[in-house]
Amino acid sequence: MNGDKKRCAPSLAWNEKLSTGHTEIDEQHKGLIQLANDLLETVRAGKGAYLVDPILRRLRVYTRDHFRAEERIMASAGYPELARHAREHAQILGIVEQLNIFNDEGKPIDPDELLCLLREWLINHILGHDLPMASHLRSSRIKNRC
Repeated sequence: MNGDKKRCAPSLAWNEKLSTGHTEIDEQHKGLIQLANDLLETVRAGKGAYLVDPILRRLRVYTRDHFRAEERIMASAGYPELARHAREHAQILGIVEQLNIFNDEGKPIDPDELLCLLREWLINHILGHDLPMASHLRSSRIKNRC
């Protein structure tokens, strides 16, 4: 990773501040947080690339599938920021892919950097991008009922 040391909490945690109010999205976010914590635990334990690899691959597939589902939901609701949101998703997928490449090449993954990176893209993405999208989804549902 980049060698910069940052301090973050020891793990990621779901809380109601992260709730979008959309059951499918919230359940997927909880799944992403669990996978991220599984990855952190495995990296911290120094279990080696062969045990990190399947978790990273699950994280990549789950993240990709989650983003596809979110983008489908946004499209069906006519979310005006869909293109920007999809670009953010593409950036995050690039980060997840880079983690896979680091692991494949046998490069060590620093657990503290990993936690900060996961927090940045997962928690901050939910708070900064998904909650505004969820607000649009709620107002869209109200408008569509009239």
